[in-house]
Amino acid sequence: MRLSSVRNRLAASMVHGLTPFVGRDDETRLLWSRWERASAGEGQVVLISGEAGIGKSRLVHQFRKQMAPTPHLWIECAGSPYFQNTPFYPITDMLQQNFAQRSDGTDAAKLSELERVLELAGLKLAEAVPLIASMLNLPLGEKYPPLPFSPEQQRKRLLTTLAAWLFAAPQSVVMAVEDLQWFDASSLELMQLIIQQPATARVMLVCTARPEFRAPWSLRTHHAQFTLNRLSALHVRELVASVVAHSALSGETIEKVVERAGGVPLFVEELTRAVLEKGSAEPALYEIPATLHDSLMARLDRLGPAKEVAQIASVIGREFSYELLHPVSEISEDDLQAALAKLADAELIYANGIPPDATFAFKHALIQDAAYHALLKSKRRQVHERVAQVLEMQFPHTAETQPELLAHHYTEAGVAGLAISYWLKAGRRAVEGSASKEAIAHLSRGLELIETLPDTRERSGLELALQTTLGPILIATKGYAAAEVRALYDRTLELCQRADNSPQLPIVVFGLFAFYVVRADHEKALSLGKHLLSLAESAQDRALLVQAHNAMGLALFFQGDFAAAREHLERCSDLYDLDQHRSLAFAYAGQDPGVTSAVFSAWASQTAGYPDQALKRTRDALSLAELLSHPYSLTYAQGIAAAVHQLRKEGEETQNLADASIRVATEHGFPFWTAFQTILLGWVLVKQGKADEGIAQMSHGMGTYWATGAELLRPYLIGLLAEVLAETGSTERGLALLAEALEAVEKTGERFYEAELYRQKGELLLRSYNKSSEAPDFVVQPSRFSEIERCFLKAISVACRQRAKWFELRAATSLARLWHHQGRKEKAHTMLTKSYSWFTEGFETTDLMDAKLLLKQLKE
Repeated sequence: MRLSSVRNRLAASMVHGLTPFVGRDDETRLLWSRWERASAGEGQVVLISGEAGIGKSRLVHQFRKQMAPTPHLWIECAGSPYFQNTPFYPITDMLQQNFAQRSDGTDAAKLSELERVLELAGLKLAEAVPLIASMLNLPLGEKYPPLPFSPEQQRKRLLTTLAAWLFAAPQSVVMAVEDLQWFDASSLELMQLIIQQPATARVMLVCTARPEFRAPWSLRTHHAQFTLNRLSALHVRELVASVVAHSALSGETIEKVVERAGGVPLFVEELTRAVLEKGSAEPALYEIPATLHDSLMARLDRLGPAKEVAQIASVIGREFSYELLHPVSEISEDDLQAALAKLADAELIYANGIPPDATFAFKHALIQDAAYHALLKSKRRQVHERVAQVLEMQFPHTAETQPELLAHHYTEAGVAGLAISYWLKAGRRAVEGSASKEAIAHLSRGLELIETLPDTRERSGLELALQTTLGPILIATKGYAAAEVRALYDRTLELCQRADNSPQLPIVVFGLFAFYVVRADHEKALSLGKHLLSLAESAQDRALLVQAHNAMGLALFFQGDFAAAREHLERCSDLYDLDQHRSLAFAYAGQDPGVTSAVFSAWASQTAGYPDQALKRTRDALSLAELLSHPYSLTYAQGIAAAVHQLRKEGEETQNLADASIRVATEHGFPFWTAFQTILLGWVLVKQGKADEGIAQMSHGMGTYWATGAELLRPYLIGLLAEVLAETGSTERGLALLAEALEAVEKTGERFYEAELYRQKGELLLRSYNKSSEAPDFVVQPSRFSEIERCFLKAISVACRQRAKWFELRAATSLARLWHHQGRKEKAHTMLTKSYSWFTEGFETTDLMDAKLLLKQLKE
């Protein structure tokens, strides 16, 4: 079912003729000058802003008319208020219209035309055809095998394919993009991708939007933006005169119209027609409508039975088809066609084709609004429900592929139960397509309607489904520890407790686990991990066991029990099966357990003293994340992998991974990961000799990170900042930060970095005393020596208890160096040899090479 094939409403109006184009000479000249640049290979973007009815579409139409003699390709698309949260709706609609016009309308003919145009554009059909055919819901049969991409990967490739298609045109292109204020997030992302590229292409984008629209792209030299202002009184009189034509209106009446219209071209035209239709040559001032709405209502009221048809059509939308309007209206064909003809004659709607294949569009959104609001609320609800029912019964494909459309009509009809079911379906489709903003909008609408239902078991089930679908998206876009995340999972836990043996309880428990981990309530998180493992073992559910071992591994890692953490993480990896479990990320906090277990196993392996194994597990995690092409899991893998390389003191690898993580996180709006990686990049800058810049970046990143509600990693991150401050001479501030970090360790029980904090404290005390000594060859005084030694011994003790061989080696190296300064070379050599000789791999790493060099010095 096609809602309409009327794309260019102004083109449709040519049947009746357009009013003169007046008062826009400057704007037309600007457009033409930009076109001259674009046609010369200097791509241009123009955004025309203005209130409804001000003439934005008319200006675009006039520009197209002016360009007619010039060789070019003109394409156009438009946003719709009914599909603001339907991914790629304007683009899909444009392509469907285009292929319908160039073929006999069958799926086979559309597919053939798609292949032809993509081949002309030089795109690889094996990938481009399935990507775009999927967007158009065209069946491919056996000719094209399924693409080996995840939904997110397909989405990315679709964006780049659509952009490449536009720029591959053999001639200069003008793309008219109307009503940007109604574009969905995915279409805006495509527009941003296109707009960033045309500086060296023969492409011009002409966009229109209402004043409330804020462009998500920054202005560049090849961009232009202007606001379309109201017409002057002189131009209004000229416009009125053209509408009046041979009708006799006195100068006084014309002045009344000019005064009322306020310079809005649509109001000028409609108000003049309203006066003419009234049939009075000299209407009193009070008889002339004061607003555009009043004028439109006056015209509708004079249409008789056709007014009801306009009202019913207005419920369907700005554009509508006869095949949908007829069953919805339940009006006889003769009466319906007569009413539509009358509306077309009055230039309130434009028609394309002959019923029953005709499609229609309201001349302007304001006309549709006037007709819609003229309906009594009770009648309006009835029509909305009728539209939804007809779509369900007679257009099942639309119901399947555009559930948000039925959700909208059932919502307006007051049929909350069915509306919620369709909002849930729309939300899940958006999640599967990695369209987070659209998913949040759909699911939030469903949750709003939940409040209107009686408190029953059915309502609880619907709410639980909505909330658990929304949870992972909120975690990704708000951060694990956001207040909204806790409120959501607290509510879902309450709903689960009302229902016996709720199958969604494990999802809720894991969501709460993720929240408490990042809030650094590690005892609570471990308790939830154990609860999840108990549920999994009782059910003997492999997928649930994957999640449970993953949770236990993470909880134990942060508590410093690295051996136990590795056991659970490796068990998770052993149980994980890509084909069976790749969907788990969509339910369980938005992260793939195969990816998270692998990358945390890498971090734990590095800490435990297995650097080669750590690198292998890091590569495993990154490869799996790339294969899944699940954005959140990818930025997660890159982010933790960056931390692994930071622990290894590998600045270049840390920088590359942190940069990659930030790119994904920024593109998709994951604030937790953007902040975390900003801190690591600041550490890299300090190591590169850019101390001031690096410290400022670390501080900024920490502020952003804490703002997400996160407390996780506080000891680690503060320890990193203390380390770099000490290197720049700020030892006192560094020591103060280490005291804060150790206080956080005791407060939260987050002990994975505890040994390093004590070692760093000893190093900073050593730096501090060395700095204050006036002796050229510094020898630590006995009283100060014992304090520093206690720090290093404490670090070794903690590391031994945790079986954290990497931290033990570092602390042993620091202590050996201290003893070396005191002349206790033999004792230092014995102690460091014991630590160093334990290692069987990773001898090319900085820490092991430092230890080996010190051992050599101790033997001399």
